[in-house]
Amino acid sequence: MRSHLPKRWSQTAAACTLAIGGAAHAQIVNGSFETSDFSGWVTVDLNVPFFPMMVGPAGISPGFGFFLSNPTDGVFAALHGWDGDGPGGPPDAIKIAQDVVLPAGAAEIQFDYRAAWDKTFGATLPREFRVDIEPFGGGPFLQRDVLLIADPGTTVSDTGDLVGIVDVSSFSGSPVRISFEWVVPETFTGPAFFQLDNVLLIEVPVADSTLDIKPGSCPNSFNRNSHGVLPVALVGAKDFDVTEVDISSILLSRADGIGGSVAPNEGPPGPHSVFADVATPFEGKEPCDCHDLEGDGILDLSMKFITDDMVEALQLDDLPAGDLIQLVVNGTLLDGTPFSASDCIRLVPPGTPPGVMAVGSNLSGVFIDVTPLDETLDGGGFANFERTYWLGTIVTLTAPQTHLGWVFAGWSDNAGFGSLATSDDAGPLPDPSIDIIIVDDQISVEAIYTPPVRGNSL
Repeated sequence: MRSHLPKRWSQTAAACTLAIGGAAHAQIVNGSFETSDFSGWVTVDLNVPFFPMMVGPAGISPGFGFFLSNPTDGVFAALHGWDGDGPGGPPDAIKIAQDVVLPAGAAEIQFDYRAAWDKTFGATLPREFRVDIEPFGGGPFLQRDVLLIADPGTTVSDTGDLVGIVDVSSFSGSPVRISFEWVVPETFTGPAFFQLDNVLLIEVPVADSTLDIKPGSCPNSFNRNSHGVLPVALVGAKDFDVTEVDISSILLSRADGIGGSVAPNEGPPGPHSVFADVATPFEGKEPCDCHDLEGDGILDLSMKFITDDMVEALQLDDLPAGDLIQLVVNGTLLDGTPFSASDCIRLVPPGTPPGVMAVGSNLSGVFIDVTPLDETLDGGGFANFERTYWLGTIVTLTAPQTHLGWVFAGWSDNAGFGSLATSDDAGPLPDPSIDIIIVDDQISVEAIYTPPVRGNSL
């Protein structure tokens, strides 16, 4: 479907990519296109567009009974035809993007849009309007929100004015690219028309909250090879009731936006989130300062994050020992109010004190609790893992009585502390706790499990 168009305002050339400006901006630049062009934006149009991308005033339409353009903020809006033949053939996308530095804390992208289409010209695939969050300068998307789908065989002459909102809180304080994209998976399969205007970056009021990684310790050492869990407390206060937190909404990520995010472990296996008084709010000014205070009489949300998941998702493996990494917890209260809080970890070197205790099991996925914390402030973990202690330390290990239907049968170790029973022995099941005295530079301890006896119920 092609048409001859009259002269347009600020019409972009076909197959043109335009980048204006070099530095990232703390706010959206030219969000309402009132410069009458795409200043501040990076744009990509199709190779042969049905209706070329442009910035124009009210009263424009490609015909076909579609709506007339009508900017929602000022006198100009971004317009395009959402159909055509893209560079290199389908699938292709029209793009309007901008690099920004997001504010610290919760934020969202808000914008006005309006669309029309007639997909009765042989279309077999849907077209999609989406917003991608990409690394600064462009790259694979870090977050994707689909706002509108135009299905094959449908006709919509005017959606009316719509408001789009995209939450970008998980990238708070980070440089990113915000990319509006209109996917055109087939060549010339029906005319369309789209208007974008009034693009805003809005800071969202958030609940005042603080985070304490490894409550009671400072600095917050993080052993990437611990195969354990990282204790993290969302700290309660008189004006922040942690019992109102939607735990299912919580995600931990890096403050610099690198990598993905992880949710707290909600075992079994392993620990789960609990409300307990374990921490005190920190009043320091520097984000990586810390204190070693514990409870203050107010309930906190005590969470555990699996270290192996953190290393992978947050891309911590290749960072040098000693690095300070700022982490951010984002979530919402039960009423939908967002919150964001941060603290830092210090990546520890691989060096260890003299006593190394290897903790294992013949059954994978068993979480074994370990007290006290070792010299790198690691506690329990998912077998198999190691903990490091000075010689003479008494360490208590506690395994679950059952795991995946298997029954704890006893401990086996190379120092003679454990005793091994079997699940069909007469009498009570063996004690799943054991005290180990670190008397050698290498001690191995293994939790032994046996299948349940057939016919017995646990």
